[in-house]
Formats: sequence, C-alpha cells, structure tokens
Amino acid sequence: MLYRQDLKGFGEPAPKQWDGFQRINSDTRAGGIIGVFKQNGLEDQRLITVNFLYTGKMYIVKEAVTEKTVATM
Repeated sequence: MLYRQDLKGFGEPAPKQWDGFQRINSDTRAGGIIGVFKQNGLEDQRLITVNFLYTGKMYIVKEAVTEKTVATM
C-alpha cells in the first residue's frame, strides 16, 4: 500500500460505478501504476487527473490486458 493515492472523482468501489487508483512514488516520481475500471458505469468516458507526474515529460497510456497504447501525452 506504499504510495497509494486515490484519484479525484472516484469514491469507494461499487457496482455500476467507475473505480480508480494510482500508486506513484511521490518521493522520486519514478515508477508507478494507474488503474481505472469502468465496472459497467453509466458514463462512456471519464476524465482523470494524475498527480506526481513531471510537467513536459511524455507518458504512454496502455490498456492493461492487451498492452495496446491508448494515448501518448
């Protein structure tokens, strides 16, 4: 549970609700994982904000199971 941070806009996990978390080393900002799960949520899209990332650095967003690149930002 070290470096576990909640994502803004996500409450406790529940059926038909989106769920999300992040685990990023807030000391070194090196390494980490972000998880977002639709769980049959009624919304088709969700905007999330991730903390502890470096401004101006490129990040790749991948789908966990297929490792398909979803976005590069």
